[in-house]
Amino acid sequence: VVDLSKSHTSLVADIKEKVGYVALDLKQELQEYKPKNYELPDGSVLEVGTESFKCFEPLMKRNLAAFVRETVMKLSEMDARKDLLQSIVLSGGTSTAQGFVERFQ
Repeated sequence: VVDLSKSHTSLVADIKEKVGYVALDLKQELQEYKPKNYELPDGSVLEVGTESFKCFEPLMKRNLAAFVRETVMKLSEMDARKDLLQSIVLSGGTSTAQGFVERFQ
């Protein structure tokens, strides 16, 4: 277990926001990817490799959209399903990653 301080957690979030994204086509991205640089607070440069998009893959592999739809279908009455499916809101850090919405759909 790694104990991250608040500053470390903020740094990780900033790296994710600045260089992280969801690959629309994973195979193509793996072939064409070029590392990205992130400047750390001390001025040193961190080279970020394929982690910048691979970190989101577990969410996509599970097919999150299908999972949400199946759950709504199992747990709700027929009349409420359409309203529930139209009312789903994605929020939070990961859902704001570049490419997330396009890949989720």
